[in-house]
Amino acid sequence: MTFMDEPDTEPRRVLVVEDRAHRPIGHFPTLFAELAEGFAENGCAVEVLTSTGWLYDGERAVPFVVNRYLTFDRLRYRIGESFANTRGLRRIASRLRTRALVRSARSRCRAAGDPTPDVVVVSSGIDPIVAAAFARPGRWLFYEFGAPVSMEPRFSAGAGVQIATPDEDDTARWREIAPFLHPITLPIAGARARDRVPDAKRRIGLSAEARVALVFGDASDDKDVDLVARVFAELAGWQLVVAGRVAGEYRHAGGREAFIIGGYVDIAMRDVVYSTADLVVLNFKPEYHGNSALVTDAISFGVPIVCSDGSIAAAIVREYRLGVVFNPGDPDSLHQAVDTAPVFIEAADLERARTELSNRAVAARFLRALQYTPPAEGGQP
Repeated sequence: MTFMDEPDTEPRRVLVVEDRAHRPIGHFPTLFAELAEGFAENGCAVEVLTSTGWLYDGERAVPFVVNRYLTFDRLRYRIGESFANTRGLRRIASRLRTRALVRSARSRCRAAGDPTPDVVVVSSGIDPIVAAAFARPGRWLFYEFGAPVSMEPRFSAGAGVQIATPDEDDTARWREIAPFLHPITLPIAGARARDRVPDAKRRIGLSAEARVALVFGDASDDKDVDLVARVFAELAGWQLVVAGRVAGEYRHAGGREAFIIGGYVDIAMRDVVYSTADLVVLNFKPEYHGNSALVTDAISFGVPIVCSDGSIAAAIVREYRLGVVFNPGDPDSLHQAVDTAPVFIEAADLERARTELSNRAVAARFLRALQYTPPAEGGQP
């Protein structure tokens, strides 16, 4: 089964646009790539429009067409990039990048003979409100990874334009500044079954018998690395592995007895470190309420999780019985969670999580959102 209602109809066309997702920064490029693949798994005819190239060029075949911005728009995008870190010119840079992105997307739709396409813009560094003002015709969904930087509305948008974020708090801020964009919350991280890398522990210099607890990811103010450092300094029988830019925070916290893989961790090394893990540790500060792509990574590799409570990530761990939830900021609670964490996720629970939280399922939610019809003027959303 695919998302399409009629198997004999023309495939639904989806144009997926990015402005920086090809860069190897955290989970961003991986999520962007797998979202596009999720649309293809739902039976859609997918085209990707990218500013400077596809993440996986030459590495693997992809089930869609990849195009780059038009030459003039690419130049305008580059000008915007060069000004991006110059004080006083950031707004001009954002406008240049935004106009280049929208103009190229509309041109690709016309070239494909589809005047009213489904367009998903996975964004970082453009102004989505400016983009929405020019994003017509068709159905457009702008995916943002944060709250608006300004609370002063400047534009309006017509029917068929929406904005989505992965975090309900950020969505609420968008509802304040841009209710005409009908903000919604959607996940972008999808899971899929992944085989563990053989002999992964020995590959990074660990004993094959070591019980590995993994802290992975980018540096973030939302993560409470200090608590993990203090608790695992007292836990016997566990080898803590800290991988990614978060390792810098762990060193700053004075953590001891951890195996450190610092800096940017590429996809191949990510697969290795998750293959070493017997447990994934997600510890956020109490005020953090969002999701985490690290949850779907753990699901993909079938690794049990301990996660601080109060977030969407914790709700997923609890709902799908993926591990143990503990009280944020509480060392005794984290200690107990590690002690009582399961050795493995039950097969039925893991299968359910991989199915309901898959890239295909995530893409299907995007497709349903794109079918949304805003109310008539003066009506209630």
